[in-house]
Amino acid sequence: MAKEHINYPDSFTPFYTPQHMVDVKRIIDWLNESKSRTQSHLVKQISFSSSYVSTLINGAHPIDPSSIIDVIIPIIEDTIIPLKAGDFVQTSTYRLVAMACDSARESQRFTVIAGSPGVGKSTALQYYRDNLPSTIYIEGSEFTTSSMVLDELIDALGIKLSAKNTKGLKAKAIINKLTGSNRLIILDEADKCAADVCDPLRTISDRTGCGVVLAGNHQLRENIICGNNRYDLISDRVVFWPAAITAITLEDCSNLMRPYFTDDMLKEDFDVLVKYAHELTKGSARKLIKSLIPSVMRFLESRVRNKGDVLIDCKWFQSAAKQQMGIQNPPPLPQKRSTIAIPA
Repeated sequence: MAKEHINYPDSFTPFYTPQHMVDVKRIIDWLNESKSRTQSHLVKQISFSSSYVSTLINGAHPIDPSSIIDVIIPIIEDTIIPLKAGDFVQTSTYRLVAMACDSARESQRFTVIAGSPGVGKSTALQYYRDNLPSTIYIEGSEFTTSSMVLDELIDALGIKLSAKNTKGLKAKAIINKLTGSNRLIILDEADKCAADVCDPLRTISDRTGCGVVLAGNHQLRENIICGNNRYDLISDRVVFWPAAITAITLEDCSNLMRPYFTDDMLKEDFDVLVKYAHELTKGSARKLIKSLIPSVMRFLESRVRNKGDVLIDCKWFQSAAKQQMGIQNPPPLPQKRSTIAIPA
């Protein structure tokens, strides 16, 4: 079903100021600019419900709409600068991750980011860390224990201790160093770590006021909700844990692909390629960036060398999936519109 064009409201409730009305029209224009920009897509990036967004853009908001407009406007103002291949793209995953990090820092409590593998959680967390160097990022694994977390913090803080120091002495030194610092601690891949890994983080956060972000796959969120693996000790400290991220959005896919494909390289409409790539990769940013796009680029280089057809279409993506990505049954190619004239 084609996306419906959104019209400006015929009227606004008395709670809208003239600036609010201008902002609502800007939001509507932004939604209408792309087929992949929908109200549901926008809802996933903010902490307001779909009914809030609907009443806002219909001019029917029953209270002052400043709070929701102030969240949406920065999103629609983002992304005007052209990106080069390999540049970081601020996807919906990144915006949710940044919200979790900011919430943990401001509240001095725990926040949780969970989602499917490949949606860009770790990349987003590392980008946040790189742009706020006071952030301490720990990459967990199946080998990570509470002792290893303490050692990672000791190293990150530059604390000098003898090898014979106990866990208690290490924790005390870390607490002394972090108290009043308002630093943020991120534990990535938390669901893979040992059951006791959050124990020192809970104590350190309580004593120092440092926020903590836990990130991982779907199981992490379920463990916290159910209180499994000692997570019952932190569940009441979690102030932000949105629904798990299952896939990147079509808009994300478009923004990630655009630096690699210019219109003069394409045989088909760019939006058609984006939709097929999104379906082919099942919304995985990792498969898109690390596998599909490089495979298509290799096809392109081969065609150029052999002086073949170099205009890219969905068939290239399908061939790349079969030959280089191990996908035996890729999605069917999109149907082309009929060009047969209908008699009057």
